[in-house]
Amino acid sequence: VLLNNIPSVCTNGVCSAKDGTDLCAMFGNPCGATTTTAAPTTTTAASYQSPLSCYKPCYLKSALDGIRSQVTTNIINVTAGGIPATCDMVTNYCCAVDNSDLCYRLGISG
Repeated sequence: VLLNNIPSVCTNGVCSAKDGTDLCAMFGNPCGATTTTAAPTTTTAASYQSPLSCYKPCYLKSALDGIRSQVTTNIINVTAGGIPATCDMVTNYCCAVDNSDLCYRLGISG
């Protein structure tokens, strides 16, 4: 999978760059830590903790349903209405990469 054009591997929602790029730093440390050393773990839907974090997450299930069968990871990068965004396929929430209010920019409530 490509994350901001960086070849990466994702397992159970935990991604690492094939070339060693610090993905956490690249995405502004969305998990709240400056570095991560977490090993992939098996996660059930009831205990799922989304790594996605932003000022105002936008619920875009209807849009994500259209691409769900084409993705193999929980966290994906998309362009929503021309706005670069990162989406969690488990929770169906998306965040604008620039941390702006994605729903407001798209003209929807969510």
